[in-house]
Amino acid sequence: MKHLGLISQKLAYAADDEPDIAMILDYAFQGIRIISWAFPLLYGAIWAGKNWQNVADYFIGQFE
Repeated sequence: MKHLGLISQKLAYAADDEPDIAMILDYAFQGIRIISWAFPLLYGAIWAGKNWQNVADYFIGQFE
């Protein structure tokens, strides 16, 4: 019976643990932060892929 009491107590705590507005905002800001990093990196990769010769000439010119 002692084990059933602990299990039911843990289930009650789990059911009571609803996400609050701070947690939801934290997830939203994490998503915005990921997008703010991913967009410039993807755009830069696409630009470098389309203009790879100019990028290569630029980096080769740095070492001459």
